[in-house]
Amino acid sequence: MKRNPDDAPRASNRRVRPVDDAAVEAALQAAPRSEAKASENRRVRVAAATASAPAGDEVPPAAPGKKPAGNRKLAKDVPPSSSRPSPPAAPSSGPGFFARLRASERLATGVSVLRSAFGVALAVGVAGGLAVVGHRYVTTSPRFALHEVHVTGAVVHDEASLLHLIGTETGKNLFSVDLAAGRHKLEADPWISKAELARTLPGTLDIRITERKAAALVACGESFLATREGELFKVVDETDKIDLPVVTGLDAQTLTADRKGAEARVARALDAAAEYEHHPLAQRWTLEEIHVEPDDGVTLIVGKQAITLALGHAPWRKKLDEAFAIAGELDRRGKKPDVVMLDNDARPERVVVRMR
Repeated sequence: MKRNPDDAPRASNRRVRPVDDAAVEAALQAAPRSEAKASENRRVRVAAATASAPAGDEVPPAAPGKKPAGNRKLAKDVPPSSSRPSPPAAPSSGPGFFARLRASERLATGVSVLRSAFGVALAVGVAGGLAVVGHRYVTTSPRFALHEVHVTGAVVHDEASLLHLIGTETGKNLFSVDLAAGRHKLEADPWISKAELARTLPGTLDIRITERKAAALVACGESFLATREGELFKVVDETDKIDLPVVTGLDAQTLTADRKGAEARVARALDAAAEYEHHPLAQRWTLEEIHVEPDDGVTLIVGKQAITLALGHAPWRKKLDEAFAIAGELDRRGKKPDVVMLDNDARPERVVVRMR
C-alpha cells in the first residue's frame, strides 16, 4: 500500500508505545532460523534506543510475523558499538590490583615519614642553634665570673690549694669549670678521699671534701702516712709536718708482696695503740712507737726513756692494767723499768720485768 506523503507528519507525531518484549519474542520465534541472529541484534538495538529515547516518544508494539516499524530508523540513530563511549571499567581485584594498592600505601607512608623527618630535623636545627648561642653567652658573660668559693671539710688543704688542684681561679667563668673532671682531680690528691663540686649562680663554687686523717707513720723501706684503718695513703715528704707514732716491723718486700695483708697488720697495731691511748698509763708514758712482731704480736715503746711494753696479742686491756700496777710499785721502790714482758699468752699471769 502506498503511503500518502501528507500522512508523514501525522505518523511522526504519533505517540510511540513501549516495546512489548513478549511480542518481540513471538516474532523472533516465527522468523526463519537464518534471521534469528539478525533479529536478536535488532531487538537489542531497539531496546537500547527505547531506553535512550525521551519519555514522550514511545515505540508501538510490533505485530507478530512483522518487523517492528521504525526499527530501521532507530538502528540508524544508534551509533555503532565501536564508536560508543565505554563505561568506566570496574577496578580489577586481581593480584596486580593489590600490588598497586600496596605500592600506593608504601608511597603515602614514605611521604609521611619524610615530612616527619623534615619537621624533626628543623626542630633539632633550631634547638641546636639556640643552644650554641646560649652556651656562648653563659661561658663568656662577666655576670658568671667566679667570685666566691665555699669550702667544706678541709683541714690540710685551703681554698687556694683546692682551686689549684681543680685548675681554676677566681675571676674565671664559672661554667668553664668541669665539675666531673674537677672532682676526679681532687680525689687524685692522697689527702682527699671524697670530693663534690657544685655551682651556685651567678658566681659561687661549692667545694665539699672528705680528707684522710693520718694516725701513724709507717716505716717500711719508705715512710708512709697511714689512716686509723691501716691504709697507707701517702709517701711522707718535706711538706708533711707531722708528729705521729711510728709503726715498725714491716719491710718493703712484705708491702710489695701483700699490701692488703701489710695494711691489716698496721690496723691491728693501731688497735693496740688506741687501747693504750685510752688507758691511764698513757698519762704516765707517751706512746712513741708500735712495733709489729713477726707473729703479729705488738710491742709498744713508751716514754722518753723508751720503755718497752711487750703486749703480744689481744686482748690488751688486762695486760695494760698489770703494766700500770707494776709501774706504780716500782715508783714506790724508786726504780725504773726497761722492759715489761706481758706477752706470755700460755701463762698470762706471768710477767717479766727488766730493770734499767
